[in-house]
Amino acid sequence: MIENNVINEILGGIAEDLWHYLSRTDKAIVMYGMGNGADKIISVCERYGIEISDFFASDDFVRGQKFHEKTVLKYNDICSKYKNGFIILVSFGSSLPEVIEKIYELAEYNELYIPDVPVCISENDKEIQVFDLNYFREHENEIEKARSLLTDKESVAVFDNVIRFKLTGNPKFLKESVCSDENFYAGLNFEKYNTIMDLGAYRGDTAAEFIKKCPALKTIIAVEPDFRNFKKLEVFASEFNEADINLKIICENKAAYDRECIMEFAVSGNRNSSISGGSYKNKTAEIVCDSPDNIAVRNLGEDVRVDFIKYDVEGAESRALYGSEHLISKSPDLLVSAYHKNEDIFALINQIHEQNKAYKFYMRRKNCIPAWEINLIATSDL
Repeated sequence: MIENNVINEILGGIAEDLWHYLSRTDKAIVMYGMGNGADKIISVCERYGIEISDFFASDDFVRGQKFHEKTVLKYNDICSKYKNGFIILVSFGSSLPEVIEKIYELAEYNELYIPDVPVCISENDKEIQVFDLNYFREHENEIEKARSLLTDKESVAVFDNVIRFKLTGNPKFLKESVCSDENFYAGLNFEKYNTIMDLGAYRGDTAAEFIKKCPALKTIIAVEPDFRNFKKLEVFASEFNEADINLKIICENKAAYDRECIMEFAVSGNRNSSISGGSYKNKTAEIVCDSPDNIAVRNLGEDVRVDFIKYDVEGAESRALYGSEHLISKSPDLLVSAYHKNEDIFALINQIHEQNKAYKFYMRRKNCIPAWEINLIATSDL
């Protein structure tokens, strides 16, 4: 068998993934945090035969409550109870600097991991599948191809370190995958954008950012499926539409998808609202889905050219990209969230490349826990 040096470079010497390591350790395993993230990790642990001995939370959150029939402890209680050592699994996400710093500080004095479980379940999966070494080997050709399409060294570093983190849960790789603010939006020319689409517009926060960055901006099509978020988006848009005659914000209460249809939607009123077939969900409601191509034509006409499209559609990125064939054929700049599903980090690069081979690709990641906020940027000289 011929040794694949690129694949070995990505792995960086990793011979065992986190899940298999945890399944054979003799140390007590304790979980830091409760809630939906912990539930997902526990479901994976059960499949691997991994037992969680205890749960703990920050001191301010401990009030004698129980989680999975165990009393939630404080960190000092864990230290006293397991004097011979223990492994910490972090089960929540955060972008708050003080929380992130606390996690990294805990990692300096403890064996600590941040298990990677997908935000959304892939379409053909009936249960949560993790990015373990078996998964990596099954997809190594696609992974290698995607890596080869990345334009600069910083993108390759993000790509490699995110994969190493997914395999190991080691916070070291998570920290090394963060990009600085300088050159974060590599390849994007905000000065030239007249018309943009904001898919997954939330309450208008990203639209507000684009308005500041894009001096020539004339039109924003803001698409948001969650009804509660959409009502706030409409308020935001109406204030701008009344105040600025040179800028028009068009709001659509739809989910960006590959076709027009009705689907079940997981309603949360926050950033985790998503098409319910692909996520850990709570309440659901029916929502109208439509393709970005249809939405653009309906609002701007057949000959429309959009300069920039943002895709942050909670696991439906691939579908929404397929629903943008006409738009993408004209080479708009793209900013695509690439962290909701296991395959997003490599499959979305390969998909967009097949849709338009003129694109150059960059990958950037903001500071957060776990490996969320991965931005795939696609630009062309056309």
